[in-house]
Amino acid sequence: MELIHIKGGTWAADTKGLTIPFYKLNDRDIVMLDTGYARPQREAFAEFLPEHGLRPRGVIISHTHRDHSGNAEYFKKLYGSLTAAGEYEAKVASDFNLCRPTYGSMTICEADALRDFLYTTDVAIAPGQDRISFCGAEFGILQLPGHTPGQIGTVTPDGVAYLADALMGETMLEFAKLPTVDDHAEDRRTKESLRSLKYDKYVLAHKGVPDDLGALIDR
Repeated sequence: MELIHIKGGTWAADTKGLTIPFYKLNDRDIVMLDTGYARPQREAFAEFLPEHGLRPRGVIISHTHRDHSGNAEYFKKLYGSLTAAGEYEAKVASDFNLCRPTYGSMTICEADALRDFLYTTDVAIAPGQDRISFCGAEFGILQLPGHTPGQIGTVTPDGVAYLADALMGETMLEFAKLPTVDDHAEDRRTKESLRSLKYDKYVLAHKGVPDDLGALIDR
């Protein structure tokens, strides 16, 4: 796991398969935008955060998938961090039996591992809401349904837009020709809407920090 600087107070933990951004409130406290897998990234964060003198004061979850919310509850218990999420995703994360249909091909025994990325939400973000005051900072909210019904993106105070899984990076597209989508029509509408965004930098969970989105949207 490597530390990369994006712009201003916006940084990211760069892993083999994920870019996990965060915003520095000060030299120590951060707001994370997603949290990675419970395993093996929980162990990696146990080294990464103290190494860089960082403490998650809050987490904004884009959607309830194992690679995005895997450590939200862990950080809450360890650091007392607050968790914000869209209303739909918060409801899915609140109960194992609501979350399990997200992974409908799993047996009940296999799905037991899903409990690792369930979480309790302190701040619910309403459908259509475009801003949130969280942990003393102002973040923009982008409604990005399609990959999941309630996926959101987050814009840091530096004008960096985290798009979660609304787009895949070049490396991912080499081997994931049809990335997982809950609603293809909704996903296409979301992708087209990204053309109108005008932010300084963009962060894709899988993966990278492109300056321009047009070619990725077309692809």
